[in-house]
Amino acid sequence: MRIRQHIPSFVDGVPPAAAEITDAVSLHRVPWIHAWSLDPGFHRFSQAPLSRAPVGETRSYTGGYLLMAEHDEGRVWWVVGYMDAKLAGLPDWVAPGRSSQS
Repeated sequence: MRIRQHIPSFVDGVPPAAAEITDAVSLHRVPWIHAWSLDPGFHRFSQAPLSRAPVGETRSYTGGYLLMAEHDEGRVWWVVGYMDAKLAGLPDWVAPGRSSQS
C-alpha cells in the first residue's frame, strides 16, 4: 500500500515524500515516519479513516486513512501521512476524551 507524507498547507516548495508499505513493521522502516518515533514524548502510531479526520486535514486527499503520530499517551497528536487503506496491526486513533465505542 502507498503512504504519502502530510505537508501542512502553509508550507510551500516541499513536495511530499511517498513510500510503499506492507505492514506496521515496514511502516517503521520509512525514515520520515520513523523520525516521529524518536521524540521523547512519542506514544504510538495510529490510523483514522478520513471520514473521521479533523477539520481541514482532507483538503488534498480523498479516500483511505490518516496515519497519526500520538504523543503524551495520546493527548497530543499529529497527522503524519495519508494511506490508501487501513493497515493491519495499527491501532485506531481515538480523539482525546472520547471512547473507542463513540
